[in-house]
Amino acid sequence: MTSRPLVCSIGLKPDLTELVAWAAEQIGAEVLDRHSLAEVAAEQTSLASCWIVELDASPAGLLVEQELRVTPIDRPLIVVTTPDRFATAIDAMRRGALDCLTRPIVAADFLDRLRAALQLDAQAQAYRQRQSAVASDLETLTSREREVLGLMAEGYVTKQIARRLGISPKTVEVHRSNILRKMHAGSSAQMYFLMAQAGGAAGFPGAGLAPCAPRESSPALAQLWPRSAMASAHATL
Repeated sequence: MTSRPLVCSIGLKPDLTELVAWAAEQIGAEVLDRHSLAEVAAEQTSLASCWIVELDASPAGLLVEQELRVTPIDRPLIVVTTPDRFATAIDAMRRGALDCLTRPIVAADFLDRLRAALQLDAQAQAYRQRQSAVASDLETLTSREREVLGLMAEGYVTKQIARRLGISPKTVEVHRSNILRKMHAGSSAQMYFLMAQAGGAAGFPGAGLAPCAPRESSPALAQLWPRSAMASAHATL
C-alpha cells in the first residue's frame, strides 16, 4: 500500500495554512503543521515530501529565516514571502529551495507549485530506490566478477578482459553471464542503463558509468556521475 505524500508546513499564517490544506486535499497529500524547523527536526519527520515555510518580519518568520541558514535543505522547499523579504527568499533558493512565492498568492498557482514539488520528491525517492537496488546487487558479486564488470564498464571486450586477468575467454563469458543474472539485467546495455540511472552505487568504480566503446588500447579513466539524487530528479522535470 502506497502512503500519501506528507507536506510539512512550518511557521505559516492561518490564511496560508488553509491554502496549504486545500491544495494538499486536491492532490491527495497529508499536511503536518509545525511552528519551527527545530520542532520538525525533533520529531524526525524525515518522511515529509515537501517543506513549506513563510519568511516575513513576524517573530515566527524571523525564527524560520534563522533556522534556514543552518538547516540542510534535503527535500523540495517552497518559500512564501512578502516583497520586503524577497532577498531572503532568493538566498534560500541559492542554498537549495525549490520555489519562491510572493504574497498575495493565487490559489491555482500555489497548487501547481505544490504538485511540482511532490512530483520532484517522488522522482528523488525513485532515484534513491534504484541506487539502493544497484548497490544491493553489486554486493552479491564476487571479487572476480567485480573485476570483470569494471573492465566491461571501461569498454574492454571479452578477449581483452581475458588477457588482462589471465583467464580464458570462456571463463570471462561465464562471469559476464553471472553478473547479468545477479544485476537482474537481460543484456550489458540494460545493466549499464540501470547503473547509470542509479548514478553510482556502493563506491564501485564501474557503477554509474556510461559504457565506453570497445578499445584496443589502454582505456582512459571512466567518469563517475556526480549528480545527487535530488539534482538527477530535478533534471527530469
